Amino acid sequence: MNKLNFGPAGFGGTILEIPKNSKNPTADAILEVSKIGLSAMEIEFVRSVYLKNSVPEKKEEIKNNAINSNVSLSIHAPYFINLNAIEEHKIINSHRYILDSLNVGHEIGAKTIVCHIGYFLKQEPKKVLENISHQISLIEDKYKGDTKLGIELTGKKTQVGSIDEIFYFIDKHPKFVKPVIDFAHQHARENGYFKDKKNVSLFFEKLKSYPEFFKNLHMHMSGIAYGEKGEKHHLPFREADLPYKEILANLKDNKTTGTVICESPEIVEDALFLKEIYEKL
Repeated sequence: MNKLNFGPAGFGGTILEIPKNSKNPTADAILEVSKIGLSAMEIEFVRSVYLKNSVPEKKEEIKNNAINSNVSLSIHAPYFINLNAIEEHKIINSHRYILDSLNVGHEIGAKTIVCHIGYFLKQEPKKVLENISHQISLIEDKYKGDTKLGIELTGKKTQVGSIDEIFYFIDKHPKFVKPVIDFAHQHARENGYFKDKKNVSLFFEKLKSYPEFFKNLHMHMSGIAYGEKGEKHHLPFREADLPYKEILANLKDNKTTGTVICESPEIVEDALFLKEIYEKL
């Protein structure tokens, strides 16, 4: 089935009608997402893995609501992760954030946890990639579930996460790592990459070099403000120059399935906006 699932990155501060006295707002948000016609949601563990200590019944409700509503779940791991950190305690904490996110993902049925994997810290790039790959191996050895570690394409060149760097980790950890393709970040890290429309096709050709992932991608999209140093902040699509229609057209032409998570400041409205455009193509 040629299907793309569209949904928001989180649910706080949105138009979703979640009861103020909700005892399980994540579970209720899934029902609301489905009710308005979306079929995906990324749970945002921005500062902490907030579901880690939830009672099993709450996690089971989240899982069942997603299954019964046909909403594809993913998780964004905390932003503090750096598997190339100098300080040992930061490496230990990064392992914990990733493993806790993976374990919660397994419990609630999330297919992917999304992660900003690390920073170069002005070190030699080859050594940095080797360091991070070693840390991923240690995490992979500890984890026994089936949720995948999704390495996100990042918006600045100081961050590990170019498309080639992601492919490096996939080659090293093919059963554990998957790509998370953030089109806005690609646009920003190359200072307006997709403004040259031929780069849309070139980028898709690169993605197709990994066909086992290309046919079922986990993706992020938003408008984005950027400069010579890359990403500044996300924007609504109508205020940005990302050629989202051309990107969606390429996804449709290539019959790509998977999930598109909207990270614009208007996460729900713009997820619906993307879905509407895609369905009209």
